[in-house]
Amino acid sequence: METRRRQPVRDSARRNPGRLAVSDSPRRNNLSSQKRTIQKNSFFDGDLKNDSFMAVIQDFLKGQFGSLLERVWFLVRSSIIIFIINPCVRIRESVKADNKKRLNLEGFEKIRKHRANYILFLFIGLLLLIGLVVMFSLSPQRANSLNIAKGTNYDDYYFFWRHLTYIVIGLLFFFGMKAIPLNWIFSRSSQIFVFSLILCVVLAGLAMFNLPPVICENGACRWFGFSGFSFQQAEFLKIGAILLLSTFLGAQASKGKINSYKETILPAGVIIIAVLLVVAGFQKDLGTATTIIIAIAFQFVIAGMKSDKRVPVGLVVLAGVVLLIVFEPHRISRILTFSKGDCSNILTESGKDQYHICNAKLAIGSGGILGLGIGNSVQSAGYLPETINDSIFAVMGEMFGFVGLVGILAIYFGLIYQLLKVISRMENPASRLFVAGVTGWITSQTVINVAAMVGLFPLKGITIPLISYGGTSLVVILGVLGIVFNISNYTSFKQVEDFKEEIYENTSNRRRVGRSRGARSSSF
Repeated sequence: METRRRQPVRDSARRNPGRLAVSDSPRRNNLSSQKRTIQKNSFFDGDLKNDSFMAVIQDFLKGQFGSLLERVWFLVRSSIIIFIINPCVRIRESVKADNKKRLNLEGFEKIRKHRANYILFLFIGLLLLIGLVVMFSLSPQRANSLNIAKGTNYDDYYFFWRHLTYIVIGLLFFFGMKAIPLNWIFSRSSQIFVFSLILCVVLAGLAMFNLPPVICENGACRWFGFSGFSFQQAEFLKIGAILLLSTFLGAQASKGKINSYKETILPAGVIIIAVLLVVAGFQKDLGTATTIIIAIAFQFVIAGMKSDKRVPVGLVVLAGVVLLIVFEPHRISRILTFSKGDCSNILTESGKDQYHICNAKLAIGSGGILGLGIGNSVQSAGYLPETINDSIFAVMGEMFGFVGLVGILAIYFGLIYQLLKVISRMENPASRLFVAGVTGWITSQTVINVAAMVGLFPLKGITIPLISYGGTSLVVILGVLGIVFNISNYTSFKQVEDFKEEIYENTSNRRRVGRSRGARSSSF
């Protein structure tokens, strides 16, 4: 009798078709999602690994793509992939690979939420309040000066209400960034940087042909304008660069590769060069580029880059800045004006370049020890240029005097000190380096503005943070500080234990640093 061999059942689902549908559905869904991903990314599929731009040029010259329009489209698409997409993909893959090891690395322990640093918010609120008071005082004079000089019809408090509107928008961004999960923000660092960089390139391209909605002032095209509102794209590029480098350098520092030229310094150098070319080259905004470079340099220092690596990198960046100055005559003129320092002939043709800085120093000197009082500024009545923007520190010196300026600088020092405290208490590399970049940004912008107003630094057109009238700058800085405020919600278990030892001595503060109801974990 012939025996029939029983076929082995490979899985239990063959005996139960219903179970097969349930057990295989996740796999089937994964396969379908992968197919959808491939179809979605078919624009870049197969080209991400091609880094040879010369090969692309050869294919373009061979004319294998039909019409001239298709060949040009192929060249543009390949250039975007090689010079923008590929570097960002490499950085993102490096960060993703590091995320898998995050629990085994120092500084990536499980982080829990506690009460944020409200002293930081207090200093921010004080600076915003000072800016509102000063703007309320300067708005009528600014409106009258522009109405007489340019024939406009501004209301007396037009600039005050507009500044208040920007503060409200900025606070909405502040609390919005406070509520967004940090994982979501840091995981999209490359997309934010690439998007802001592309917008800057688009701005430069439109400016070459003087096309709307680009706004140009004094030979510099730095703004997009829509329905009475404008924004400076370089401010968003600051966020993108600081956010991308904080994520990338944090991952490299955790792997002990922060001093590697090939894996860390060169990729970061590409980002720095791109920022310099777009901001200082195309948009002719060396002041903003300087603040970005200082912020990035502070990130490298906090990340642990050795001095023997910092010196050559710093020399290369300095050489690039010198070249950007040499090829722009107006920058050389500002340096020569700063070196002269002679205010005796500011009303003559030869001394017109000294007019701004001399009136700024005159305003500060006129304030004396206690100042002339709010609303009694003389220089703001048409003598001092940019009274509500770049020169507002000089006007505050005239109104509040030396004592008032010392008090305002003390508030800035308190703000920077609180930022440094957040850095020292945050063990996560990405979060710590982001706060370091923001600290370098605000510190450099404050120091450069104050130094320029007292004659210690050439005029750069940089506003003083949180006080000056400036829509984009104010909104962006408040949004960035909202992320810092969000980061201050988190600290490592070790630091919390250190706090608890102090809490047991003073139980009245126990609730302040204890875990709040509904607290959630975060990796940043």
